[in-house]
Amino acid sequence: MRVFAAKVKSFAKINLSLNISGVSGGYHMLDTAVASVDLYDTVCAKPRRDSLINVYMHGKGSENIPPERNNAVKAGEAFVSAFGTNGADIEIYKDIPMGAGLGGSSADAAGVLNALAKLYKTENAPELKRIADSLGSDTGYILRGGFARLCGRGDA
Repeated sequence: MRVFAAKVKSFAKINLSLNISGVSGGYHMLDTAVASVDLYDTVCAKPRRDSLINVYMHGKGSENIPPERNNAVKAGEAFVSAFGTNGADIEIYKDIPMGAGLGGSSADAAGVLNALAKLYKTENAPELKRIADSLGSDTGYILRGGFARLCGRGDA
């Protein structure tokens, strides 16, 4: 049997400006300009025959993130639930430092969504964005990256 795999780069982001105008629903209300930078985590996904998502983290101390707190695990499980696909074994090789304000956790979640979409040939961008937005304020932006102005909680 031939096993296909998907490999993607998920880029960090920087805030070029950041204005916080208050808090709503537990989130800071933002007006920020962001841009992708040439620093990324590499996400590799191999299909499983069942619906399980296994995430293996490598580097930058990420090996100690408990699965129940790992946004990459949550992203994989949400993808399988939304699209009815099989699961995957996912390897994430971190180069984005944790806790540095560069969107590392969001990059991992977005990378998992992009890798699974590539693996299972899913092209439903609105549904991927909906899942990403449910996982973190800037995760939807990081799905595509580039330069953007984000307002509100950071998802618009």
